[in-house]
Amino acid sequence: MSDYEAYEGISPATMVDSENDSPATISPAPEHPWTAAKVKSTRRKTKFIPNSLEDRKNRAMADLLKNFGDLVSLVAKPLGDGTSLDVAAAHGLEMELRSSALVKNVEDLLVLNRRLKELWLAGPLTAGNGEENDDQMTEDATKVRAMFEDVLKNFGESRDGSSATV
Repeated sequence: MSDYEAYEGISPATMVDSENDSPATISPAPEHPWTAAKVKSTRRKTKFIPNSLEDRKNRAMADLLKNFGDLVSLVAKPLGDGTSLDVAAAHGLEMELRSSALVKNVEDLLVLNRRLKELWLAGPLTAGNGEENDDQMTEDATKVRAMFEDVLKNFGESRDGSSATV
């Protein structure tokens, strides 16, 4: 009988603790206070738009707080004297990853800040201007085509020997 066949059909509820032959209890990992905290939304009661600037800000702040909390808990966690090099290296790598994630979160907030400044200076695009712009662009293209045809016509006449005025 293989190991897989020996454990087939056993769920955590039917496992038995080998020390005292009582059913094993599996408790979920405790949540860290930073990850369990709910970030209060500052959004007003408006229509939900997934890529709205306020939503991006809320997500970036939640990620920033989560990564900062994880980093603080990693730094505060003592390794002890008997810690192996593998555990210490894994701990250091996880701290480095959390630090990198923290830097990325700050960069995301800076990108959002720049986007807000662009919108503040240039102004947002408003709905409905697209049709007017399309009509204006078509009209301008027609004028440019007519001028271009006139230039070509005058250029052709000047090559034939007649004088052309531009």
